[in-house]
Amino acid sequence: MSLCTVCALNHIEHPFIIALKPWVFLPPFFTSDFQGKRCYSVSMNKDLQCLTWQDVKSDFFRLNKELAEIIDEINPPDDFRLYKAQYPYGSIYIQNGHLHLPDGQSGLVRLDNPKIPKQIQADLHYQYGTYPVAFVLDKIVELYLPFPHRETPAPFTYATPGTVMSTLSVLGKNTFAHHPRFLWSFSAGARSILMLPKISKVKNYQRIQRKHGLQVKAPQKTTDHWELFKNLYQKELLGDWNLSIIFFSKQWFEHIETKPYQKLREYLEKQIHKTLSFSTNIQFWNAYFSIIHNTAGIRPSAYAYDTAKHLLLLSMGVLPGMAPVINDDTAPVKALQQLFLEEYRLQDYLPIILAPSIFDPFKECPPIYYSLHYPNALELAPKPTEHSSTILELYEIKNLLHLYLRSLQSEELNVSHTVLSEIPQLVNFDFFHSDPGNYRDIQNSETLLENDPSFSKVSYDFESKKPRAHPTSASFIRGCVKISHKDKNKDSE
Repeated sequence: MSLCTVCALNHIEHPFIIALKPWVFLPPFFTSDFQGKRCYSVSMNKDLQCLTWQDVKSDFFRLNKELAEIIDEINPPDDFRLYKAQYPYGSIYIQNGHLHLPDGQSGLVRLDNPKIPKQIQADLHYQYGTYPVAFVLDKIVELYLPFPHRETPAPFTYATPGTVMSTLSVLGKNTFAHHPRFLWSFSAGARSILMLPKISKVKNYQRIQRKHGLQVKAPQKTTDHWELFKNLYQKELLGDWNLSIIFFSKQWFEHIETKPYQKLREYLEKQIHKTLSFSTNIQFWNAYFSIIHNTAGIRPSAYAYDTAKHLLLLSMGVLPGMAPVINDDTAPVKALQQLFLEEYRLQDYLPIILAPSIFDPFKECPPIYYSLHYPNALELAPKPTEHSSTILELYEIKNLLHLYLRSLQSEELNVSHTVLSEIPQLVNFDFFHSDPGNYRDIQNSETLLENDPSFSKVSYDFESKKPRAHPTSASFIRGCVKISHKDKNKDSE
């Protein structure tokens, strides 16, 4: 699935704004300064600006020339308002489907809060007040499902600069009634994020507390890392990192079915087709896997089945896996690495940070990973409770996945000329455990870290008196699957 995944499975609508008269009362974090452009001035508050197409079109041309040319041909008037919002790292600006706007004081206010001016609410409160159509300007957005019964949220996709989000509903307001609008959440930066080496020593955080006079709670598990990183940012220890995003007002889509908007409509439809091409066939593939089980006479555990199916989705790029990150697009990575090296004083290991990454089976790209100790699959049954261990679970998942791959290669069920049928020829699935023993085709986790150069890179340039070792005891790699391209030269020998 392309990065435009976000684009479709979010909802959009259109905002229009009426200029406020100078005497209309506004809460402290919104200021009325109408300048005759049928739009609030850029000083609404420091993190929320009302703009026109002319104000932003250079950014659109820089990030998405195809879309920019389509919009420029429409030549939208100034009352087709756009809202530019800035969100600090870790902000959940859409929480269970509800849009929150920055208040200019490093806080968020839900769109239906009485403090929000009615004109802004009218502009952005479409599709039941969920999420308006948006365009990412800087940094990334992660779209995920928060599960109350699971510690790890499930990332659905992430959007990079130039991505249009939440476009499905504007093309047919009654065609997606089955979609649950109020389940999704959107984060500024990666919500699914962790540091690979262990960073839970209480005394090391006490050093940070003494230096900065702040309370910093040590994480107990890798699933606590995002909360830790967010808190460190809020305590102003990680510099300046902000998601920049444009929200479209509803006027942009009120006439989307008419001829002047035909190219824009076709562009959005093309992105949605990329997004939903697999999802619309998911029931067929579920039936396909069921036929394989019956033919082989097996009854895999629901946990193994969900995990093996998720690995196939990762290999097709339908959902994101995890991979090392070495830039600040997903989070203030460089500042985090500097803090954990110099103030937390991480010893022996490099401060490798992992965040969501999408694999493309048809283009060159780095490997991605899935860990049984960081289970963020979208569908995932509970683990078996009796006589289970990570190595046994990994072995069952490996055998089940290999069964699916053999079936796809055999073409017995006539699924050729599909993306999934190409996966056995294009993609390697390698399984790792810290103590593989005699389990066939499961490798030692040390080889994973040694063979992927991404685990030896960091953003922060530092000097070390001794070589840094790989964190081979990290929980993430003690039961891990690597998804990578097959070596074409090796296969041709």
